[in-house]
Amino acid sequence: MGAQNATGTALQFVPATFTITALLTVWFFIQHFLFANSALNPRDLAVHPEAPYQLLTYFTALISHWSVEHLTGNLFGLTVVGTYVEHKTDTHTVIAIFCITALIVFSSYVTACAAILPCGYFMGASVGIYGLYGAGAALIFSHVTKHWSSIFRTAPALAGLLLIFRQLLTLISGNYIPATFHVIGALCGIGIYVLFRTAASNITPYNRLRSG
Repeated sequence: MGAQNATGTALQFVPATFTITALLTVWFFIQHFLFANSALNPRDLAVHPEAPYQLLTYFTALISHWSVEHLTGNLFGLTVVGTYVEHKTDTHTVIAIFCITALIVFSSYVTACAAILPCGYFMGASVGIYGLYGAGAALIFSHVTKHWSSIFRTAPALAGLLLIFRQLLTLISGNYIPATFHVIGALCGIGIYVLFRTAASNITPYNRLRSG
């Protein structure tokens, strides 16, 4: 029975991170093919307060990227930290954190632009991925405080935590607009993880954190 559960857990964390990674990669090539062969402008896919189809751009902006470097940087974080978070929780939690965080961050950006900020075009999966970084940070504190000797087993989540700190430093240095919303994404990830853990405290993945 134990072997079956271990196998199920190993298979469980593949779909979400793999599916999101595949979606982002395939869409990147479609997106740039459309840019090269039509009048479509990259800004048409980005979140902006004056976008004609605001909710639609929340989705297109989440899966679109400005460049190969932009895409590969996000895929690296998603693969390393997202896989770790999914392994420690479950597929549905990762999808929920990724999507809900993006919705909150994009909505916050549009609201802030309308009120106080100079408006630019916001695009990239990092808004959802920083939610996973936040969840990874929460996992570190929930696990390591009980098992200090296992700190090196949390290395993937530590990578996400370091990226959050980098955004905080960027925020302090004055490049405040993208850094602010990345930090908001990380805080959303922490909050969503805590809510899910509280609501599902009797589910195996969460019990496993307490027991070992």
